[in-house]
Amino acid sequence: MPKSTEEVIRRLEEKLGKYYSGEQLKNGCDFIAHMRNTGIIPGIKQPNLFEYLGENVCVLVDWTIFWGDYTSTLLLDEYQDFPIDDDLKQFVWDNIHTCAHFHTKGKECGCGGQPGKSVSLFGKEFDNVCSSIIYFNEPDADTLQKVYQLTELWKRAIEVANSSDKNVVDNKDGG
Repeated sequence: MPKSTEEVIRRLEEKLGKYYSGEQLKNGCDFIAHMRNTGIIPGIKQPNLFEYLGENVCVLVDWTIFWGDYTSTLLLDEYQDFPIDDDLKQFVWDNIHTCAHFHTKGKECGCGGQPGKSVSLFGKEFDNVCSSIIYFNEPDADTLQKVYQLTELWKRAIEVANSSDKNVVDNKDGG
């Protein structure tokens, strides 16, 4: 078991280097560096699970990023002080991970969840959603920019959820 965050990061980067090269490797290492630079770090006991202020943010498996129902901040509409433009909403909606993506030869998706559930994200309803709700497989540099926006939103939601002053969330209508 790794003994430090630095060792976990080194191992994650080495693992990426075994399977990827070129731009994919660069993007994977950039993602890990971005997460670390923003205070979102992989756990020592669960090195693929990135956390912020003790809350789960996402999971990195090889070069796939998952946001799942283990995250306590899925009701993102609540955090209206963070700019959530239509582009970011559409980006999330386009990357909703339904259980059907992993059903092969009659097998369940293997992510540990029940077969699909209903989820609401940014005011839009989705059915048959996997427990890994949002999924990015081998994201390119442009996709990572949107992932970073989403990461900032998750950080803000965690900060608000952990704040003793719940009034830090502003209503868009000024109320």
